[in-house]
Amino acid sequence: MTDSAIFTPFTINNVEFKNRILRSSVGGRMSNYDATVTDVWKNFEKRFADGGISGIISTTFHVNKDRVSPLQYPSIADQRFVPYLKKFISGVKKDSPDCRYIVQIGDPGYTTYMSLFSKEQDSRSSSSGFDLGFGYNNTRTAMSNAEIEKAISDFADAAERVKAAGADGLEITATKGYLIHQFLNPAINRRTDDWGGSVDNRFRFLQRIVTAVRVGRAMTWRRCSTMRNGCATSTSTSCTSSRATGFLIHGIRRVHFRSMKSRCFSIPRDTSA
Repeated sequence: MTDSAIFTPFTINNVEFKNRILRSSVGGRMSNYDATVTDVWKNFEKRFADGGISGIISTTFHVNKDRVSPLQYPSIADQRFVPYLKKFISGVKKDSPDCRYIVQIGDPGYTTYMSLFSKEQDSRSSSSGFDLGFGYNNTRTAMSNAEIEKAISDFADAAERVKAAGADGLEITATKGYLIHQFLNPAINRRTDDWGGSVDNRFRFLQRIVTAVRVGRAMTWRRCSTMRNGCATSTSTSCTSSRATGFLIHGIRRVHFRSMKSRCFSIPRDTSA
C-alpha cells in the first residue's frame, strides 16, 4: 500500500508535502466571539495533523472587519489576530512538524449575517438585487470602484498577516457564494462596467486579488466550485476551467475545483480543551 502514488511526496513552489493526502477546508465555528482562534480550534486541526496527512486547509478566515459570517468564524482582518494564529499554528504542528498548514481567506460580501442589526457594509456585492437566500438582508447593493479596490487590498493585507503567522501557504476561496463568487456569477453580477458582463470582466476581481496577493507570498491556491442543489448559485465548470490556465501566469500553483451537492449541513463542534 505504501508504494501507491498517493503516499509519494510532492512539492509546490519549494514547499514539500510528504504525501498526497490533504484535508480540505471544513468546520469553522470554533473561534472566540471576537473572531480569534482558540484551543478548541487548535485541537480540532491537530487531530488531522497527527493522523499523518501532509497538509491541512483551514476554514475561511475573513479579510474584512465589517463582514464576518457566521459568528465564531475566525478573522485575519487586523494585525491583532496574528499572534493568536501564530501560536495555534505552532500548536497544530507541535507533534507533526511536517504537516503543512494552508490558511484559506475570503470575504462573504452580502452573505454576511453577524451584526446585531443590519449595516450598510453587510449588503455589499458585485451588483444590486433582491435575495432572501442569505443573511438578514433582503437586498444587496453594488460596490463602488473604491470599495472594490479596498476589497482587493483587504485580501493582500490578509495574506501578509497569514505569512507573518507562519502558515505554509494560502488559499483564496472563490466559492460558496462569497464575494469573489458573486463577481464570477453572471446570475448575480449584472454590472456593465469593467467588473461585469463578459467572462474576462467577471474574472477581473479575482485576477486582481491574485496579482496583489502573489507579491512576496510562498504560494497561492485558488478554490472554485460548481454546486448543484446547494446553498449558492453555481459558477459553471466550463467558465472556471477555461480561466485556470490563465492564472498560471499570476503564480497560481493549484486550482481546487469542487462539485458540491447540498452544502447545508451542520458540523459537530469539538468542545475538548
